[in-house]
Amino acid sequence: MTRPVLTRKGGSRRGSRRRALGAITLSILLAVAPTSAAPATVVAEPEHLPVVDGGTVTLTRDWTWPVHPFRLVRPFVAPPHEYGPGHRGIDLLPAGDGVVRAPAPGVVAFSGQVAGRGVITVDHGDGLVSTFEPVDPGLAAGTRVESSIPLGTISVGGHAEPGAVHLGVRLDGVYINPLVLLGGVPRAVLLPCC
Repeated sequence: MTRPVLTRKGGSRRGSRRRALGAITLSILLAVAPTSAAPATVVAEPEHLPVVDGGTVTLTRDWTWPVHPFRLVRPFVAPPHEYGPGHRGIDLLPAGDGVVRAPAPGVVAFSGQVAGRGVITVDHGDGLVSTFEPVDPGLAAGTRVESSIPLGTISVGGHAEPGAVHLGVRLDGVYINPLVLLGGVPRAVLLPCC
């Protein structure tokens, strides 16, 4: 299975990254387009997870699911342009205790209320930031976390269905599909045209 690789070769760093993210987003949208079938419950961790390292996404085991087991209740939907409508993350409905855990090592960048709902944000370095809502944060800003450390518990509010948590991930300020980092993007299959 081929995984996406982002590089910073040629052109401006921001322009190259935006083109690469656009290509990845398009392939992800084609691969995970919603179907009429109910989402499957994830019961096992994927083999390899990609993480940004010096400008290149490489395969590693550093990212883990923030809740487990769970059901994906709303997929990532990239906006048509920077300010367009979309769903800039994924919504996960846990089958377990509702504890939200850090998907990778980092530092809590924000912990508090935004528009009446609990939010916690973790800066993972190399431009990667994850945000969870609605969550009753259990850690203060500035706290260093390791992978799988509890960040808080699922709360109420926001757009996610009751009992679900929304996970958004930004790479250099641009939202990306969290499934790219969690190994949940299925392989794209091209169909014959005629």
